[in-house]
Amino acid sequence: MSPITVVDNEFGSLVYHPDKKIIHHTFHQPIGGDSFRSLLSSGIELLKQNNAEKWLSDDRENAALSPEDTEWG
Repeated sequence: MSPITVVDNEFGSLVYHPDKKIIHHTFHQPIGGDSFRSLLSSGIELLKQNNAEKWLSDDRENAALSPEDTEWG
């Protein structure tokens, strides 16, 4: 099965790989606040809906998180 792109914007992308039950997010630039939480919350919903087994994170383009985002995470 082909990967399903759920989110793709200037801050990041969220892709689901149904054949391997993997969620994969990539940050494209520093992200925080509502954008950060929305992208990861969408991933949580995907995880639940599809009984995903793994989550790959590519955070190389992100900066340090704020204390609020760290606590939320």
